[in-house]
Order: sequence, then structure tokens, then C-alpha cells
Amino acid sequence: MMKQFQVSDKVFIDANGDIQSRHPREPIHDPLQVRVAKWIGGVVLVATLGLVLGVVLVEFMSGCGEVTHYSDRTWVSNDCVFQDTQIQRGKW
Repeated sequence: MMKQFQVSDKVFIDANGDIQSRHPREPIHDPLQVRVAKWIGGVVLVATLGLVLGVVLVEFMSGCGEVTHYSDRTWVSNDCVFQDTQIQRGKW
């Protein structure tokens, strides 16, 4: 087993070759208000992203803006659920 090598009175090199402090610092913890604010911010962010992706998915599944062709050589654009788009018609 390798011995510890002292670099100075504050640091040393351990058996794995890593530099270690002789007086490790105490971990810094955020106050309760900061932790609660981060948690609430994360929940709001995830909920907003979920809502946006849900709207996009519903519009995609409803065929928003897609064109439906008919055998009489006409076409109609599909209606959207949340977007206010004009339904267009034409011949091909």
C-alpha cells in the first residue's frame, strides 16, 4: 500500500494519486426558500413543456393543415383543434 505524500500543510496526495485537502470544507446547503423556489420552478417548467408538447401532439393527430384529396379531383385542408386557420379548398 502506498503512503500518503505531503505536499504542504494543507494538501496531500493519497494512495490513489489524488490531491486531498487536510481540512475538507463543509458542504454548502441552499436555504429552504431557495430549494422550494427551484422545485416550484422545475415543476412549472416541466408542466409548461408537457402542455406545449401535448398541444403539438393533438394538432398532429388531428391532421392540422394536412390536405385531403378526393376522387373528384378536389382537395380540402384539414381543420385544426387549437389554431384558428382558414380551411382551403381547391382542384388538382
